[in-house]
Amino acid sequence: MNDEKNNEFPVNSPVLDDIDYSSATQKKGAPTGVSAPILDDMDSFSYDKTVKKGNPQGVSAPILDDMSSYDASASKSSQAKTSGYLTDDEIIEKFSPEQKEQFYILPDEKRKLVLDYTRKQLGLPTEPEPALKAPVLDDENYMPPEKEPEHKFEYEEPLSAPVLDEAPETPEYVPKFATEDIEEIKRKAAKKSVEAQLSSEPKNNKESLKMMQQLREEREQKNAKQGFKITIIVAIIGCLSAILFILFASGTFMNLAYKPDIGKATEIVSQYSLYIGIAVTVCSFLLITGIKAIKSLATTIFLLFTIILIFPGIIMLTQKDGNMPLNAVLYGLSVIGSGYTFFSLTSNNKIHLFFTKKF
Repeated sequence: MNDEKNNEFPVNSPVLDDIDYSSATQKKGAPTGVSAPILDDMDSFSYDKTVKKGNPQGVSAPILDDMSSYDASASKSSQAKTSGYLTDDEIIEKFSPEQKEQFYILPDEKRKLVLDYTRKQLGLPTEPEPALKAPVLDDENYMPPEKEPEHKFEYEEPLSAPVLDEAPETPEYVPKFATEDIEEIKRKAAKKSVEAQLSSEPKNNKESLKMMQQLREEREQKNAKQGFKITIIVAIIGCLSAILFILFASGTFMNLAYKPDIGKATEIVSQYSLYIGIAVTVCSFLLITGIKAIKSLATTIFLLFTIILIFPGIIMLTQKDGNMPLNAVLYGLSVIGSGYTFFSLTSNNKIHLFFTKKF
């Protein structure tokens, strides 16, 4: 029966693509009619142990420039060309033969100036741009150098500075004389110095007084000489004051007449003005003689003369008939001269020394 059933439903094995397929490798229960995908090139694939699981597939690293063929000089020249900078040799090549001859004659400093000036004319930079440098990253594998162990020297005994030779001791000074003799000598010296001082004090006082007296006399003589000169000036001023009074008070000179109605005092002074002026003039000239009595007389006369000029002199000025400016000038100068002469004779010490015969 079983044979009949098997004949009714025949089972055929699946035909795979690969005829050389080994049925021994097929596991029981595996899907039938499914073919494995054909990869691109399994033979050219090489397994790399460095590839970790889960990394992206189909991604290749970019190919960098070949660093072995890198030329530093070429990069510098290309950088110089791109930046517009020309080297010294390139600029010298542009010179004519005559310019080159003159250029090589110049010293180095002048050559540099010529090259820089030529770059400026061509509109080029005088210095090349600095080359870019890749940043230096920290090296993870860098190991700092080990410090050398410090050797500490241990001494059995502590070190000490060398002891220099001690300075020799200076010998003590031993006086030749005994202590009692020295004390006696000191007492005698002190006694002599006191006696000499007491005996010299009167001499010193007398000499100092004499010297002071001499200095005082010299100073008085000097002041007396100056007093003589001042006396001459005072005498001249007194004479001028008397003359101006005569012109002002007489009323007969320079058409300086009075009004018809004048006071009694004005009339008296006007009549005797000439005599008053002569008396004052004579006393002024006599001052030059240096006689002390004449100085006293002249002082009294100039005192009275000043009083007359003040009163009735001020009334006489108001009773003048015209030409008041000239009358006022004559009157004012006469009063000033008389007052100055009087005060000089009474208060000037140099004039006093002249009249006391210190000259």
